[in-house]
Amino acid sequence: MSLGKKISRALDVKVSRCILAAITGLSMVMHEAGFVNGFSGAVMGSALIYIFPPLMHHQQIKRRIQEGTLLKTKRVQLERTFGWVLMAFGICTSVVGGTITIINSFFPHLL
Repeated sequence: MSLGKKISRALDVKVSRCILAAITGLSMVMHEAGFVNGFSGAVMGSALIYIFPPLMHHQQIKRRIQEGTLLKTKRVQLERTFGWVLMAFGICTSVVGGTITIINSFFPHLL
């Protein structure tokens, strides 16, 4: 069962080069690299901890229910609900962390 298109090596290399070029260009115009590190750490840290694991769990549970290897019980529904709550918390912490990083770097007098 395929969940998406297969990504070719050529497309992977092109996307990686574009991302690397964008990051390099941004680092050439930014005077303080701490902002980029802080912002990416705040956003991606929350995503890695609170958003991606429940998202993967949701996809696994959905697939298993469709295949018939897992019954949709109250416990499974509770796990899915907790996952949604965890993802919402992760989005909130990501927004708050990114906002505080922006305020700290560009408007420090507000803190």
